Amino acid sequence: AWYTNHPNFTVDNVAEILHNAASTNCPKLKDDTMEFKMKNGEEVIASDSLLRLHESVRITREILSAAFSNMKKRKHSG
Repeated sequence: AWYTNHPNFTVDNVAEILHNAASTNCPKLKDDTMEFKMKNGEEVIASDSLLRLHESVRITREILSAAFSNMKKRKHSG
């Protein structure tokens, strides 16, 4: 329980944490993980972390959906 309330996200472990959050139905942890990925997108993309997501098409779709949504928000606010 402590881990889900105080995750230590890094670009190297964020994909694994997201996969665990999705597979154990932890929506708060999943949301926090997605937020970290959006804020640190370039570093996450440059790392090998995303290679671990090939196991879950659903999670990959959610990441892409969040990224496109974030891009649209920035486009309309600027």
